[in-house]
Amino acid sequence: MERIRNLIHSDLDIYAGFEPMEADIQGWASTSDAFQYCIDAINPKLIIEVGTWKGCSAVFMSKLLLEKYDDFEIVCVDTFLGSWEHWTTMPEYLPFSQRIRGRAHIYEQFLSNIMRTGLQNHLTPFPIDSVNGALCFKHWNVQADMIYVDAGHDYDSVFTDLTLYKELVRPGGYLLGDDWFHIPIKQAVADALGEVKELSNDKFLWIRPE
Repeated sequence: MERIRNLIHSDLDIYAGFEPMEADIQGWASTSDAFQYCIDAINPKLIIEVGTWKGCSAVFMSKLLLEKYDDFEIVCVDTFLGSWEHWTTMPEYLPFSQRIRGRAHIYEQFLSNIMRTGLQNHLTPFPIDSVNGALCFKHWNVQADMIYVDAGHDYDSVFTDLTLYKELVRPGGYLLGDDWFHIPIKQAVADALGEVKELSNDKFLWIRPE
């Protein structure tokens, strides 16, 4: 299958020459049964993850997919700089001692985690914000089998992400979302997608009509 990696990074091997740090694959709700449900239902070959943090859910999805086949790619869209919550109310996740010239080193940690799990051939980081990432995918005519949205937690950013990325799901494909228990997210989902299926207390599913 044609790799989205080639559109993003051309022939650059983004993992070459990088000395990985120790693994730190911490995440939130990253091993939910909802991933297994979606993967079993549609056997996706291309997944776009919007908001990836250190790669925990992407690694989990990769391991589920490898139980079936190895011809797949997960593209991980993230600024790798943390969100406003991390910089204000959760600064422990961006400690000063682990910043590079003031910049959070989440991207380096992501690369390290992927290399430590041996999944370089399947996981492609796209270091960009979600809006510009969606515009790039649209320009490249990318249609994903499955999109997992787990970036912002406020109404405006979630509504924007859902509005943009629902157009990038192939007909019959799945859009899985996180943090379903947050009231602002429920409202954004209702306004952007309409009716969805609740898979758990923290995951929802929208299927693009055929």
